Amino acid sequence: MEVAQSPVAVIITPNATIRALLEMVLEQEGFKAQFFGTPQEAMTLLRESVPRLLLLDEGLTPDAFSVSGRLKMTRRLRDVPVLVLVSEHDDRTRVTAEISKVDHVIPKPFESRHLRSLLRSVLRSSTTHEAASG
Repeated sequence: MEVAQSPVAVIITPNATIRALLEMVLEQEGFKAQFFGTPQEAMTLLRESVPRLLLLDEGLTPDAFSVSGRLKMTRRLRDVPVLVLVSEHDDRTRVTAEISKVDHVIPKPFESRHLRSLLRSVLRSSTTHEAASG
């Protein structure tokens, strides 16, 4: 009998408060959260494995949209959903997200109920995609 593993979510944020909130929500939704303070720190893991989800905070250097664009150019990571937390959710952000291939933009402060719903949707979507391609 095979034991199902929790899906892995890679979160890149320098903010300890956001990290604590995300950790609580992700664990409640069955994700194993792996946190990194910078994109460079996360790259070792991302070279070795493919997470079910990437969640980026806008306060990164380089910025979350640039990180998303680079990750989406990597064949192995192309289909991994990318969520970005942003302070301002306006037309400019929407266009930048689209160009950077961000799957979902989450305005801060975020509601945990909305994030939970989005995580469930992403999990269902990626499970359906895996079943169809496998």
